Amino acid sequence: MECEKLTGGLHPLEIKILRAYPDKGEAEQDVLCKEAGLEPGQFRRGIQWLLSKDIVSVTKEEVREAVHFTELGKL
Repeated sequence: MECEKLTGGLHPLEIKILRAYPDKGEAEQDVLCKEAGLEPGQFRRGIQWLLSKDIVSVTKEEVREAVHFTELGKL
């Protein structure tokens, strides 16, 4: 019954994300996004909604930095 209450109030994006979890365990964001068949923006929205409902949690965060040449550096 609890499960039916929960899924009845979920947005289709949230449902796609939850169905993409192979074993309801931990998953990498980019892999999960691809498995769910969502665009990155859709995935971010769905994950934020699931986070706000305490259905999922973030277990690890990493910061990736990219460095690009400026106009001066391209000379």
